[in-house]
Amino acid sequence: MASKGEAKPPPEPVVRPRKGGSRRVGATLPAELYVRFKAYVARRGGTGEQAIADAIEQMVTSGE
Repeated sequence: MASKGEAKPPPEPVVRPRKGGSRRVGATLPAELYVRFKAYVARRGGTGEQAIADAIEQMVTSGE
């Protein structure tokens, strides 16, 4: 505990998710990237974490 006259460090900020926030993948992605991701998933015929990982991997390796 800090005594009188001593500065104490500010408390750590608490990061909480927004209430009612969208849970879709594109909620945190730029619109263009989201559209490209959805097109990629549609071509692959699948969804889920593996599709997300594959799409990101493909975009990174293709230099985009």
